[in-house]
Amino acid sequence: MDDCFLSFARQIGYAVWDVDRVIENLSKMGIGYDRLNVFEVTLNASTMYMYKGKYSSCTLKIALGEFGGMDHEYIQVLDGEHPARDFLEAHGEGINHLGLYVDDIAPWISRMAQGGCETVIDGRFNLPDGRQGSFAYMAQRASRSPMFEFIAM
Repeated sequence: MDDCFLSFARQIGYAVWDVDRVIENLSKMGIGYDRLNVFEVTLNASTMYMYKGKYSSCTLKIALGEFGGMDHEYIQVLDGEHPARDFLEAHGEGINHLGLYVDDIAPWISRMAQGGCETVIDGRFNLPDGRQGSFAYMAQRASRSPMFEFIAM
């Protein structure tokens, strides 16, 4: 495990009210992406989705764009419990997490917990090629800092 976990940062996550409006506004400003996928995803018990330590569910509309080697993820919560909704209600739109792509999230969760962080959400997701990935959002207790999302594919 690398000592500087921020070297794994490959994604900026934004909480937004309306994904389509954000993409339209970025386009009007001349901001485009090398790759852009817009999709809906449901996280629930079948994906082992846990929100603050309890099984939960949510439906998200996500725009995932890549520019210059950095992924930009825009998250709109359509239904349910998710930290993007919490962020929007507390602060409005903005950056709510940095995504770090790692081989295995377990040691990172342990390391972050030892440093005073808590797991806000975690679960699994299916990749288009049939493999399964996992994720966990970690947050510093009583901090307004962006969360860290550890993503293993």
